[in-house]
Amino acid sequence: MDLKKFDLNDDGYIDITEIQMVSNAFGSKRGDERYERRIDFNHDGVIDIHELVMISSLFGRSVHDGEDDDDD
Repeated sequence: MDLKKFDLNDDGYIDITEIQMVSNAFGSKRGDERYERRIDFNHDGVIDIHELVMISSLFGRSVHDGEDDDDD
């Protein structure tokens, strides 16, 4: 899984900052001022519990956790 798309502030980690960003946009929909397309992880036009569960399940991960180390 490419974890980089969940690292909303590009610091290399999925932490409380990302949870706060999703929380701030929570309840918004496409066209709303608070809506951010990059936070709409499932691309359904709404930032809701699905995005909050996704980002929460990745809490504490590094974007490098999802990289494949296979050199073949």
